[in-house]
Amino acid sequence: MVDRPVAVASPFAIPGTRLSIETLGTAGTFTLHGVAKGRLRVEEQGGVVQEFSIAHALGAGRIQAGGLALNACPVARHAGFELPLHPHAFAIPDLAMAEPVVRAGLAYQRRQVPLVEATLANLHRFAPPAFAAFRDVIQLAGLKPRDWGGYDDYSHADLPGSLWASAVPHPLELGDHFVHELQHNRLQMIEERGPLFEGRGGEEPRCYSPWRDELRGLYGIFHGVFVWLGVHRYWRGAFARLDEGTAGGPAEAPERAYILDRLLRIPVQLDLALAVLDRFARLTPLGRALLDQYHRDVAAIHAERHRDLPTDAPAFMITSDGACIPQGARGTGGHLTVSGALREHLSRHDLAGQCAGLLADLPT
Repeated sequence: MVDRPVAVASPFAIPGTRLSIETLGTAGTFTLHGVAKGRLRVEEQGGVVQEFSIAHALGAGRIQAGGLALNACPVARHAGFELPLHPHAFAIPDLAMAEPVVRAGLAYQRRQVPLVEATLANLHRFAPPAFAAFRDVIQLAGLKPRDWGGYDDYSHADLPGSLWASAVPHPLELGDHFVHELQHNRLQMIEERGPLFEGRGGEEPRCYSPWRDELRGLYGIFHGVFVWLGVHRYWRGAFARLDEGTAGGPAEAPERAYILDRLLRIPVQLDLALAVLDRFARLTPLGRALLDQYHRDVAAIHAERHRDLPTDAPAFMITSDGACIPQGARGTGGHLTVSGALREHLSRHDLAGQCAGLLADLPT
């Protein structure tokens, strides 16, 4: 039992567990009185005390008493790893970005368990070191529909070991997103040693980013390089194991085209981002050491280019409903190649010419 009852707002995730408590019907508050003999005592508004069997809740997933419910969040499992899908853990005051995940709720998380487990299987097969790191670093996740919240995925620096992700219904693509957020978590942990940038930290959105349709701060571009180096390793593993298929079965022709797109596109995007950082970033010694390593890693990508990779290929994308389709050219009705997509993005968004001439060697 606790020495003093604790008043909390609904929903409330019990720290260090899969459990959460919520009021039924409308948002409200309640008071936790503690645990005795495996039963959680909770006081509703109005003074009525309810008792919940923790073992029962873990087994059933949800039990109700009075105007309260005790929930156990779903868990995605693969190769001995368990990933709690725990949206109520993100119900934190003043954390507005997490609202779509909290709103999606527990029933939504349960429906995504097969997708997440197939994604973890892909991650394990295509990038074993990334899967090992994901298993060690990521302790919980929350999923949301892709069109909720104005962002795809997010890792909050104040919540290490967690991520929010849009549930793109394609385990090959969601694996990309999981590696993406793993990499953000890893770099944020490195940043505990000190800042990467001098002065204001390169946060003003003044620079071209090959991954965004608007100008970006140098800090975001710096994170982008770290992230996409890890994502490229994932896609390289997928390309090497195409004939083995994905967790959903053998790779179909559109999936093969999409994997090829990733392997051709990402190295050029890394080159462009490094060019911007080299020109404009004012880095601390820690930031400079990381940037030097970025250059070595990107050089290794180019040196290890697979002999079966073509010079160019059709550009592909995966839509919010999981369809793998060719990328269309704006205003023409035709389709782009990867080099054409890179050129189009640069022409539309590098208005200050920060990367002028850097795509001269791409096929036309």
